Amino acid sequence: MDPFAIVILVVIGVFAGAIIGLSGISGSSSVVALLILLAFIPSEQFQLATGISLMVTCLGSFAATAVYGRHGNVDLGDGRSLIALGSALGAIVGAFIAGGAPSTWLALAFGIGLFLIGLLLVYRRGIKKRKALAHRLEGEVRIESRRRRLVITGVLGFIVGLLAGLLGLGGGGIVLLILLVVYGLPVQKAVGTSLFIMAITTLSGSAVFALQGNIDLFLGLIIGVGAIVSGVLCSRVANRVDERIAGTIMGVAFVILGLLMIILSFLPVA
Repeated sequence: MDPFAIVILVVIGVFAGAIIGLSGISGSSSVVALLILLAFIPSEQFQLATGISLMVTCLGSFAATAVYGRHGNVDLGDGRSLIALGSALGAIVGAFIAGGAPSTWLALAFGIGLFLIGLLLVYRRGIKKRKALAHRLEGEVRIESRRRRLVITGVLGFIVGLLAGLLGLGGGGIVLLILLVVYGLPVQKAVGTSLFIMAITTLSGSAVFALQGNIDLFLGLIIGVGAIVSGVLCSRVANRVDERIAGTIMGVAFVILGLLMIILSFLPVA
């Protein structure tokens, strides 16, 4: 592989790591889209791109989690570990399903999902908007019964993991909202906990893809280096960044990538 291609792969990782570190949401979707759109992975090998992206997100999430953890901003108490368990199981199921699904359908579903996530990010503009939304929803969705809260969060975690394993669409934003609304965690602690849950989720999914032969360790490690460095640095400056601007920029990028993936899914395979 020529040096220029390696630089591009590292840049992809840096972009994914920035998303992970700044917002607590998964950067795996950007890795999938960029690997395919920049022709590192053929669109008919969508599962391979998904496997690599989960591996990269796993590395970046664990690195960013370490930063948040050192500041005491990872909290799995009060049953929140069930979200991690549910998402891990969902990722395993989703990865097994993806292994036998048509790549064209997966690419189309991924493009639509990424486009919708982008619109949501543009509309909500990052964590500050999500925090405001959480405050508005707390009174309406507050779950007094601890047993019911555990069941609901476990099921939602499973759905998040299913989407991650099936399409590589990280559900960090959904997990973050659960932690803010249902558990009322402070924003930084919610972000750190969400990152840890994402790390566990993507580790489970990438393990299945590896067993299926759908992970390229060389590509994954090159991109992963960029994601680790960027994720750690962005985690350290997360409190100093205007997240409304960051959220809008990420949203616009996701909308564009989603549209390109939708168009690509309709093009004939060469």
